[in-house]
Amino acid sequence: MDQRLIERCLQEDRRAQGELYKLLYKQLIGTCWRYATDKEQAIEYLNLGFVRILLNLKQYKPEVPFELWARRVTINTIINEFKKNKVWKDRNRVGLPEFLMQSTEESDLSGAQQEMLEAIRSKALELPPM
Repeated sequence: MDQRLIERCLQEDRRAQGELYKLLYKQLIGTCWRYATDKEQAIEYLNLGFVRILLNLKQYKPEVPFELWARRVTINTIINEFKKNKVWKDRNRVGLPEFLMQSTEESDLSGAQQEMLEAIRSKALELPPM
């Protein structure tokens, strides 16, 4: 992996991030397919993993091959998603998830993020119990 590309990504260069995504796509989508039940879920895992890669890029140590590090971050992201889904399923058995009842006014979210969260909450409340 080109160290200059990683440095550009650290500077939040969108083009560099796009290049990095294209370079990692084949390897990471294969990893995601191993854990996903369908194509959409594999792509969701890939995108979540890539966001985590970008957010944690400062923690990358050049002694480790970048592709292996990126794969590990993606796998950890998938494991976290499994855990969240398990919690979601467990809470759904009892009733509505706790986060749907919480107010967004107390949070540190921006206006656009609060609007999106409210939209998600309203759609989640429309879902059937099962």
